[in-house]
Amino acid sequence: MCVAFFALGLLDVSGATRDAPTRTVTGTVTDRLGNALPKAVVEIENTRTMAVASYITEPDGRYYFHQLSSDIDYTLRAKYRNLWSKSKLLNKFNGGARVTIDLEIQTK
Repeated sequence: MCVAFFALGLLDVSGATRDAPTRTVTGTVTDRLGNALPKAVVEIENTRTMAVASYITEPDGRYYFHQLSSDIDYTLRAKYRNLWSKSKLLNKFNGGARVTIDLEIQTK
């Protein structure tokens, strides 16, 4: 598992505070045929602070972001080689402490 953070330094994309409930978002990055895309880069952006973090997918195409604030919306998208998925929104109305958002990249 490899997690990288981008900005002018190490940043906290979660926006979570010590007492606020948190959630986890997981998912799989696949091509249009449903094949897992290992080493795709998934970006998550905190829509309040614009902080961005990224995760390089596992060999099975899975990604994970933990300790996300349940009061903040996040935008997710994935990149594989030079192709991007459509952005998907993880909003405060997505239920539960664990949300699954799969991302698809239209490979050729």
